[in-house]
Amino acid sequence: MIDVLLDSTFILPTLGIEVQEIAEKDIRRLQASGKFKIHCCYVSMIEVLGKVARALAKKKQGAEMVSEGLRSLFESGVYKWINPDTDAYSIALDMKIKGHQDMIDNLLYSTALSLNLYFLSLDDDLKHFLAKKGYDAGVIVSTKALEKMA
Repeated sequence: MIDVLLDSTFILPTLGIEVQEIAEKDIRRLQASGKFKIHCCYVSMIEVLGKVARALAKKKQGAEMVSEGLRSLFESGVYKWINPDTDAYSIALDMKIKGHQDMIDNLLYSTALSLNLYFLSLDDDLKHFLAKKGYDAGVIVSTKALEKMA
């Protein structure tokens, strides 16, 4: 079983928020293969709910889909919800000190690194920062890279 932590962006389609580069079917395809254990970090919900609120304010509808999506995320058993451990917090702090300002991304990356998970993310800026500062950027993968692992 290949353990994968989802970046916040990959959670949005489940809540009815379209993300141009991501189709909800991408995650479903990974789940259906039976070769991946999909993890989500509670920290992601801070970022996700902010984006959902902005999208709902623009649409003035869609709250029902969000409620259904939240139930799916938390109650379906498809996702394993995790928190950062002590090492992850230390790494995230180090990343912030070295110049990466997005603490949510720092915590997600460092959680994946600390817990030996792949981190499914499209964030090229984060990848460049990691490589430039000597972190293991190989932890970050795309859906295509994961599909090749299966």
